[in-house]
Order: sequence, then structure tokens, then C-alpha cells
Amino acid sequence: MREVIRARLARLGPVARDLLAAGAALGAASTLTCFAKRPVWNNVKRCLALDVLLARRILREADVGVSPGAPLQFGHDKIREVVYDDAGETRRRVYHRRALGFLEAEWPSV
Repeated sequence: MREVIRARLARLGPVARDLLAAGAALGAASTLTCFAKRPVWNNVKRCLALDVLLARRILREADVGVSPGAPLQFGHDKIREVVYDDAGETRRRVYHRRALGFLEAEWPSV
């Protein structure tokens, strides 16, 4: 199954694969709001890549028809696992730091 997933992901562009790796580091679910608020994600190429990921059902909105802040989920947990494993330890650390920075900015200590 992992090889089928890898073959499917290999057809994606580098921006889409990078977006997936960042999402995999954030966990099984993240939000469009999270990506939209970060300047690094806020550009046309990344928005187009997100559209491709949604169209190919690699990512999906948890509740279709909900506002742009709707949670995004991987189409299947195995996809997230493969993306996360294939990202490598160094990239995972970078994405975890970025996720932590986002979470600290969104929910500062009380």
C-alpha cells in the first residue's frame, strides 16, 4: 500500500509535496486558517497546490460547505503516515518548529 501511495504522491509538484509534509507534521487534521495565516503559505502557488490536493482527494475538508476555516484531513491516515515518514528527520524537525511557532502565536500562554 505504501508504494501505491508513493506513486500517487510522486505525480505531485514540489509545492504540493511540501505542503503535505508540513500538514503531516501538524497532525492528522489541520486548518486552512493555519496555512492562510502563515506568510510562508500565503501565496498563489501554495493555494493552487492546495486546490490540487483537495481535487485529488489527498486532503479533504472534514465538513464540506463549511467556511474556509474548516478542518482539513488527509484522505486516509496511511497517506499522512507515508508523507510524514518520507519527509525525513530534518524536515520533520523544521515543520514541527513551524507548527509550534504557529500554535504559540495563536494560543499564547495564559
